[in-house]
Amino acid sequence: MLLGLVAACGGGGIEAPDAASRASVPCVSGTTQKIQLFGDSTQWLAGPYWQARWPGRVINSAVGGTKSTDLLAGIDGVNKPWPQSVMGDIVVIKFGTNDATPARGQTPLPVFKDTLRALFHGTSARVIFETPDPNTDSALRPDVYLYTQAVRDVAKELGTPLIDTDACWRAHPGWEAWLTDGTHASPEGRQFTVDQCVAPVMEALQCSQ
Repeated sequence: MLLGLVAACGGGGIEAPDAASRASVPCVSGTTQKIQLFGDSTQWLAGPYWQARWPGRVINSAVGGTKSTDLLAGIDGVNKPWPQSVMGDIVVIKFGTNDATPARGQTPLPVFKDTLRALFHGTSARVIFETPDPNTDSALRPDVYLYTQAVRDVAKELGTPLIDTDACWRAHPGWEAWLTDGTHASPEGRQFTVDQCVAPVMEALQCSQ
């Protein structure tokens, strides 16, 4: 059932984050836990911003153009079948945009949810789910929201932390300007994601340990 399907979300150039714009993170400064990112191109592009905020601790294993089922089966061209490529103490999983894409063999919602559950239960690492970024592509927007809500539902069901990037962006007026093509975030959008959506969750998680 979890067959490899061609997905849409491609890569792109990565601009260096502005170090001066990053606030200090006292709670995280003394820990050595590794954070590993999995997901599609939206996560891959954000990876350098994670790495700039938590230097030497973030492994970017996201792959552009992939879906959740690709990661689980180990057919994304980079990662082995789950969880053989897990190296982090904490893993952050961000899928939904490509899973929702009808033109690329949409992952049925029940399969998407089951895949998230399998990723969660398949590793001893601490799993955090992240919702897809908001999307202004008229062909994708209705479907992406269903998958965004599915990520929320599964995180709540499993009692695992959630980085709700979708809600975080939507609370900021003018967020649409951060999308370069209706799907991928601009450098400003990626910086906002890490500083305002990601960091509060990561700080709370690691300060409580």
